[in-house]
Amino acid sequence: MPTDRQNKADNLRAAEKARDDLTEVPGYVPAVGETARDSSTGRVGRVMGHDGPRYQLRPLNGGKEWEVEPEYLVPVPLSDALRPVVAEANSRTRWVV
Repeated sequence: MPTDRQNKADNLRAAEKARDDLTEVPGYVPAVGETARDSSTGRVGRVMGHDGPRYQLRPLNGGKEWEVEPEYLVPVPLSDALRPVVAEANSRTRWVV
C-alpha cells in the first residue's frame, strides 16, 4: 500500500508529465489541499475532499465548490496554481500609495 509521500511523488511526476495537457492522467489520485484542473471545464481549484467517487474543488481565490468526476482531474504545475493568487495580490498592491 503506497504511503502519502509516495502518492505525492507519483502525483508530482504525473503533473510534470501532463504539464500543459488537458487530457486525463490515468491513476491520478489528488490529496486534499492539492491543486487540480477540471479538464471538463478547464477550471483550476483546490481539492477539498471527495464524497463517493466525485471530488469537490474550490476556486483558488475562494468561492463556491463544484464537483468533478475523477477521470476529469488533471494535476496542475505549481506555476499555474500560483498564477491567480499572485494576480490577486498584485491587484491589491497597485492601489496602495
